[in-house]
Amino acid sequence: MTISPVNIINENNVEFYLHGKSFTVNTEENTVTENETISENLMSLAWAQENFQFTNEAIVWYKGATKVVYTIEEGKYLLGNTEILDENLTNFLMASGTIRYEEAPISEAFVNATNNLNNYVTLDFVKTIHENENLVDIMKLGDNVYISRMNETAKIYNFFKASNANAALEYVTEKTNVDVTEFLSELLEGEAADRAETLKAIEEKQDLVYFLKDQRGLLAEANRSIEAIKLADDLIEGEIARFENEIKDLTATL
Repeated sequence: MTISPVNIINENNVEFYLHGKSFTVNTEENTVTENETISENLMSLAWAQENFQFTNEAIVWYKGATKVVYTIEEGKYLLGNTEILDENLTNFLMASGTIRYEEAPISEAFVNATNNLNNYVTLDFVKTIHENENLVDIMKLGDNVYISRMNETAKIYNFFKASNANAALEYVTEKTNVDVTEFLSELLEGEAADRAETLKAIEEKQDLVYFLKDQRGLLAEANRSIEAIKLADDLIEGEIARFENEIKDLTATL
Protein backbone atom coordinates (compact mmCIF):
# COMPACT_ATOMS: atom_id res chain seq x y z
CA MET A 1 0.00 0.00 0.00
CA THR A 2 1.44 3.33 -1.11
CA ILE A 3 0.39 6.48 0.75
CA SER A 4 1.27 9.84 -0.77
CA PRO A 5 0.43 13.50 -0.33
CA VAL A 6 -1.61 14.95 -3.20
CA ASN A 7 -2.43 18.40 -4.48
CA ILE A 8 -5.73 18.80 -6.33
CA ILE A 9 -5.10 21.01 -9.36
CA ASN A 10 -8.60 20.91 -10.82
CA GLU A 11 -11.50 18.51 -11.35
CA ASN A 12 -9.52 16.10 -13.54
CA ASN A 13 -5.90 16.66 -12.56
CA VAL A 14 -4.20 15.70 -9.30
CA GLU A 15 -0.54 16.15 -8.48
CA PHE A 16 1.04 13.47 -6.28
CA TYR A 17 4.44 12.88 -4.74
CA LEU A 18 6.31 9.60 -5.03
CA HIS A 19 9.89 8.91 -3.94
CA GLY A 20 11.28 12.35 -4.64
CA LYS A 21 9.31 12.94 -7.82
CA SER A 22 6.12 14.81 -8.66
CA PHE A 23 3.56 13.46 -11.11
CA THR A 24 0.16 14.60 -12.35
CA VAL A 25 -2.58 12.09 -13.00
CA ASN A 26 -5.42 13.00 -15.34
CA THR A 27 -8.39 10.99 -14.11
CA GLU A 28 -10.41 11.67 -17.28
CA GLU A 29 -7.79 10.38 -19.72
CA ASN A 30 -6.08 7.89 -17.35
CA THR A 31 -2.67 9.40 -18.03
CA VAL A 32 0.34 10.19 -15.83
CA THR A 33 2.93 12.85 -16.58
CA GLU A 34 6.11 13.66 -14.68
CA ASN A 35 6.39 17.24 -13.46
CA GLU A 36 9.59 19.27 -13.76
CA THR A 37 9.02 20.88 -10.35
CA ILE A 38 7.18 20.02 -7.16
CA SER A 39 4.60 22.52 -5.91
CA GLU A 40 5.45 24.19 -2.59
CA ASN A 41 2.53 22.77 -0.60
CA LEU A 42 3.05 19.25 -1.93
CA MET A 43 6.75 19.47 -1.05
CA SER A 44 5.88 20.55 2.49
CA LEU A 45 3.46 17.63 2.91
CA ALA A 46 6.00 15.18 1.47
CA TRP A 47 8.73 16.49 3.77
CA ALA A 48 6.41 16.07 6.75
CA GLN A 49 5.60 12.49 5.80
CA GLU A 50 9.30 11.68 5.61
CA ASN A 51 10.27 13.41 8.87
CA PHE A 52 7.32 12.93 11.22
CA GLN A 53 5.74 9.68 12.38
CA PHE A 54 2.25 9.11 10.97
CA THR A 55 -0.11 6.58 12.57
CA ASN A 56 -3.87 6.06 12.39
CA GLU A 57 -4.20 7.89 15.70
CA ALA A 58 -1.66 10.70 15.54
CA ILE A 59 1.19 12.58 13.90
CA VAL A 60 4.27 12.65 16.11
CA TRP A 61 7.26 14.99 15.94
CA TYR A 62 10.16 13.77 18.03
CA LYS A 63 12.15 16.79 19.20
CA GLY A 64 15.08 15.58 21.21
CA ALA A 65 13.82 13.95 24.38
CA THR A 66 10.36 15.47 23.98
CA LYS A 67 7.65 14.89 21.45
CA VAL A 68 4.96 17.04 19.91
CA VAL A 69 1.79 15.12 19.10
CA TYR A 70 -1.30 15.89 17.05
CA THR A 71 -4.20 13.57 17.93
CA ILE A 72 -6.21 12.95 14.78
CA GLU A 73 -9.55 12.03 16.34
CA GLU A 74 -9.60 14.86 18.88
CA GLY A 75 -7.69 17.40 16.81
CA LYS A 76 -5.46 18.40 19.73
CA TYR A 77 -1.79 19.28 20.04
CA LEU A 78 0.16 17.79 22.92
CA LEU A 79 3.63 18.48 24.26
CA GLY A 80 4.43 15.14 25.82
CA ASN A 81 1.13 14.32 27.55
CA THR A 82 0.10 17.94 28.16
CA GLU A 83 -2.43 19.60 25.86
CA ILE A 84 -1.28 22.79 24.17
CA LEU A 85 -4.03 25.39 24.43
CA ASP A 86 -2.20 28.17 22.60
CA GLU A 87 -3.74 28.63 19.14
CA ASN A 88 -0.33 29.24 17.57
CA LEU A 89 1.72 26.08 18.02
CA THR A 90 4.95 27.55 16.67
CA ASN A 91 4.86 30.57 18.99
CA PHE A 92 4.12 28.32 21.96
CA LEU A 93 7.02 25.97 21.17
CA MET A 94 9.44 28.87 20.80
CA ALA A 95 8.19 30.59 23.98
CA SER A 96 8.52 27.36 25.96
CA GLY A 97 12.06 26.79 24.69
CA THR A 98 11.11 23.57 22.92
CA ILE A 99 12.41 24.87 19.59
CA ARG A 100 14.73 27.66 18.50
CA TYR A 101 13.68 30.48 16.18
CA GLU A 102 15.43 28.88 13.21
CA GLU A 103 13.40 25.69 13.76
CA ALA A 104 10.11 27.52 13.23
CA PRO A 105 9.78 26.24 9.60
CA ILE A 106 9.80 22.66 10.94
CA SER A 107 6.95 23.52 13.28
CA GLU A 108 5.05 25.18 10.45
CA ALA A 109 5.50 22.05 8.32
CA PHE A 110 4.07 20.00 11.20
CA VAL A 111 1.07 22.32 11.48
CA ASN A 112 0.57 22.27 7.71
CA ALA A 113 0.49 18.47 7.75
CA THR A 114 -2.12 18.41 10.52
CA ASN A 115 -4.25 20.89 8.58
CA ASN A 116 -4.06 18.83 5.38
CA LEU A 117 -4.60 15.28 6.58
CA ASN A 118 -7.17 14.71 3.82
CA ASN A 119 -4.39 15.30 1.30
CA TYR A 120 -2.62 12.09 2.35
CA VAL A 121 -4.24 9.34 0.31
CA THR A 122 -3.67 5.72 -0.63
CA LEU A 123 -2.51 5.42 -4.22
CA ASP A 124 -4.28 2.18 -5.06
CA PHE A 125 -3.17 2.48 -8.71
CA VAL A 126 0.51 2.31 -7.69
CA LYS A 127 2.64 -0.68 -6.73
CA THR A 128 6.15 -0.06 -5.44
CA ILE A 129 8.94 -2.60 -5.81
CA HIS A 130 12.28 -2.09 -4.03
CA GLU A 131 14.56 -4.96 -4.97
CA ASN A 132 17.83 -5.70 -6.74
CA GLU A 133 19.09 -2.12 -6.21
CA ASN A 134 16.09 -0.76 -8.11
CA LEU A 135 13.21 1.35 -6.82
CA VAL A 136 10.31 0.89 -9.21
CA ASP A 137 6.84 2.43 -9.10
CA ILE A 138 4.27 0.85 -11.41
CA MET A 139 1.24 3.03 -12.11
CA LYS A 140 -1.84 1.44 -13.61
CA LEU A 141 -4.71 3.59 -14.90
CA GLY A 142 -7.34 2.15 -17.19
CA ASP A 143 -5.46 0.33 -19.94
CA ASN A 144 -2.31 2.40 -19.42
CA VAL A 145 0.76 1.34 -17.43
CA TYR A 146 3.52 3.77 -16.47
CA ILE A 147 6.84 2.95 -14.84
CA SER A 148 9.13 5.15 -12.75
CA ARG A 149 12.45 3.47 -12.03
CA MET A 150 15.58 4.51 -10.17
CA ASN A 151 18.69 2.36 -10.24
CA GLU A 152 20.16 3.25 -6.87
CA THR A 153 23.68 2.08 -7.68
CA ALA A 154 24.14 3.69 -11.09
CA LYS A 155 21.86 6.64 -10.20
CA ILE A 156 20.00 6.15 -13.47
CA TYR A 157 16.37 7.30 -13.56
CA ASN A 158 13.74 6.83 -16.22
CA PHE A 159 9.99 7.29 -16.49
CA PHE A 160 7.95 5.96 -19.37
CA LYS A 161 4.62 4.59 -20.54
CA ALA A 162 4.85 0.87 -21.25
CA SER A 163 3.62 -0.28 -24.64
CA ASN A 164 1.32 -2.72 -22.83
CA ALA A 165 0.97 -4.62 -19.56
CA ASN A 166 2.95 -7.60 -20.83
CA ALA A 167 5.91 -5.34 -21.64
CA ALA A 168 5.65 -3.72 -18.21
CA LEU A 169 5.64 -7.14 -16.55
CA GLU A 170 8.75 -8.23 -18.43
CA TYR A 171 10.58 -4.97 -17.65
CA VAL A 172 9.87 -5.08 -13.92
CA THR A 173 10.81 -8.76 -13.69
CA GLU A 174 14.08 -8.10 -15.54
CA LYS A 175 15.07 -5.16 -13.32
CA THR A 176 13.91 -6.44 -9.93
CA ASN A 177 13.34 -10.22 -10.21
CA VAL A 178 9.89 -9.56 -8.71
CA ASP A 179 6.75 -10.96 -10.36
CA VAL A 180 3.96 -8.33 -10.57
CA THR A 181 1.56 -10.55 -12.49
CA GLU A 182 -1.15 -10.22 -9.84
CA PHE A 183 -1.06 -6.41 -9.94
CA LEU A 184 -1.32 -6.31 -13.76
CA SER A 185 -3.51 -9.39 -14.12
CA GLU A 186 -6.59 -7.79 -15.72
CA LEU A 187 -4.46 -6.12 -18.43
CA LEU A 188 -2.27 -9.07 -19.41
CA GLU A 189 -2.71 -11.08 -22.60
CA GLY A 190 -1.77 -14.53 -23.85
CA GLU A 191 0.36 -16.80 -21.69
CA ALA A 192 0.83 -14.06 -19.11
CA ALA A 193 -2.96 -13.82 -18.71
CA ASP A 194 -3.22 -17.60 -18.35
CA ARG A 195 -0.50 -17.51 -15.70
CA ALA A 196 -2.38 -14.76 -13.87
CA GLU A 197 -5.52 -16.94 -13.78
CA THR A 198 -3.49 -19.84 -12.40
CA LEU A 199 -1.96 -17.67 -9.69
CA LYS A 200 -5.43 -16.39 -8.77
CA ALA A 201 -6.76 -19.95 -8.51
CA ILE A 202 -3.80 -20.92 -6.30
CA GLU A 203 -4.43 -17.95 -4.02
CA GLU A 204 -8.12 -18.79 -3.68
CA LYS A 205 -7.34 -22.40 -2.78
CA GLN A 206 -4.68 -21.29 -0.28
CA ASP A 207 -7.27 -19.06 1.39
CA LEU A 208 -9.57 -22.06 1.67
CA VAL A 209 -6.78 -24.12 3.22
CA TYR A 210 -6.10 -21.38 5.81
CA PHE A 211 -9.81 -21.21 6.62
CA LEU A 212 -10.16 -24.98 6.99
CA LYS A 213 -7.09 -25.17 9.21
CA ASP A 214 -8.60 -22.50 11.44
CA GLN A 215 -11.81 -24.51 11.66
CA ARG A 216 -9.89 -27.65 12.47
CA GLY A 217 -8.10 -25.73 15.21
CA LEU A 218 -11.47 -24.88 16.75
CA LEU A 219 -12.52 -28.53 16.59
CA ALA A 220 -9.33 -29.49 18.41
CA GLU A 221 -10.78 -27.86 21.51
CA ALA A 222 -13.96 -29.93 21.30
CA ASN A 223 -14.60 -33.38 22.73
CA ARG A 224 -13.02 -35.77 20.22
CA SER A 225 -14.90 -38.70 21.72
CA ILE A 226 -18.10 -37.34 20.14
CA GLU A 227 -18.59 -39.14 16.84
CA ALA A 228 -19.89 -36.05 15.01
CA ILE A 229 -16.82 -34.07 16.04
CA LYS A 230 -14.51 -36.83 14.85
CA LEU A 231 -16.32 -37.09 11.51
CA ALA A 232 -16.17 -33.35 11.00
CA ASP A 233 -12.45 -33.34 11.77
CA ASP A 234 -11.81 -36.18 9.32
CA LEU A 235 -13.84 -34.40 6.65
CA ILE A 236 -11.92 -31.14 7.07
CA GLU A 237 -8.60 -33.00 7.06
CA GLY A 238 -9.57 -34.63 3.76
CA GLU A 239 -10.58 -31.32 2.21
CA ILE A 240 -7.30 -29.72 3.28
CA ALA A 241 -5.37 -32.56 1.64
CA ARG A 242 -7.43 -32.24 -1.55
CA PHE A 243 -6.89 -28.50 -1.88
CA GLU A 244 -3.18 -28.81 -1.09
CA ASN A 245 -2.81 -31.41 -3.86
CA GLU A 246 -4.67 -29.12 -6.27
CA ILE A 247 -2.37 -26.25 -5.33
CA LYS A 248 0.65 -28.51 -5.95
CA ASP A 249 -0.68 -29.46 -9.39
CA LEU A 250 -1.41 -25.85 -10.35
CA THR A 251 1.99 -24.70 -9.14
CA ALA A 252 3.64 -27.31 -11.33
CA THR A 253 2.07 -25.70 -14.42
CA LEU A 254 3.64 -22.30 -13.81
